[in-house]
Amino acid sequence: MFSTRNGVFTSLSLQLFILALLSIKMAMSQQILTLEFGSEMLQNNSIFELDRVGEDSSTSIQCLTSRTDCCDSTSSTGSVGTGNWYSPSGTTLTRLVGTPQGVDFYRERYLGGIDLRRRNNATSPEGIYRCQIPRVGPTGDADILYIGLYLEGNGMYV
Repeated sequence: MFSTRNGVFTSLSLQLFILALLSIKMAMSQQILTLEFGSEMLQNNSIFELDRVGEDSSTSIQCLTSRTDCCDSTSSTGSVGTGNWYSPSGTTLTRLVGTPQGVDFYRERYLGGIDLRRRNNATSPEGIYRCQIPRVGPTGDADILYIGLYLEGNGMYV
């Protein structure tokens, strides 16, 4: 309990109270970021079979956030959709428009998430993909989840 002197908070008690309020505010502003494959929850930094990833929502890797203003092409606040998937080389994956040659992995945004999709049964690039969604506010910080995509039988699976 907060200590008082003649019904007034002491300086230490007031500082602790302010810190508690700030902690609550920070916890409420934190987004929750998860990876899913259909109904299967994936762990951050897990290894997954590349050839299981496909082009529709039931076979894509979904990076889901609790942010209500993410990740559609335009959010309710009018801002451009945020967050992205990045390839093992660090290249930003873009939205598939038309049928461009050489695009094997792409992203699809929607309210609350971004899918990682694979087309044409691509077998590369194997490696670590990352989903990155900025946190709300001016800090420039982001929440990031990683997943390794590899073909079965290449030594990554026992």
